[in-house]
Amino acid sequence: MFMLRIIPLLALWVLPACADPTPTCASGQPVAVFDFPSELITAQHFEVNGQESLETVTFSAPAMQVELRQSGCETVVQDYTFTVPKANAYFTGQPAESAGMFFYFLGGLSRSLAHYQAFGDAVNARAAVLTPGRETELVPGMQIKVDRLSTGDELIYRIVLRQVALK
Repeated sequence: MFMLRIIPLLALWVLPACADPTPTCASGQPVAVFDFPSELITAQHFEVNGQESLETVTFSAPAMQVELRQSGCETVVQDYTFTVPKANAYFTGQPAESAGMFFYFLGGLSRSLAHYQAFGDAVNARAAVLTPGRETELVPGMQIKVDRLSTGDELIYRIVLRQVALK
């Protein structure tokens, strides 16, 4: 049952990462994920360079910054960097636990991002086998790598989602 809920995520995950397919790239140009009004977003910037993009979003509550790098033509890669103050007890758990919480938070921002809550479910279901720094299958067709770095007063979480060919 869990897998039946997750497999449609591949389509929902790839769609925000690409739009307007071009003859040179099957996935099309990357598009902004967080381009909607929200009282929690204090700043948002999006830039595209060919098949790569960088989106930076600052949230007021909880206080954090998210950088999302999207790339790929045949397969899509989404690389999230969450920077949070160490004083923010909400996101201070182990990398897999925090990754699930980050996805739940993102999924609650807008209906257009509701699929992130299913990513949170998938991460929590696989948390026992997610080793920091090591790529692991999240669901068929998608790999995940989670990591955490502590610097001064901040924690930096990196979550990489990579589309892979189904065998």
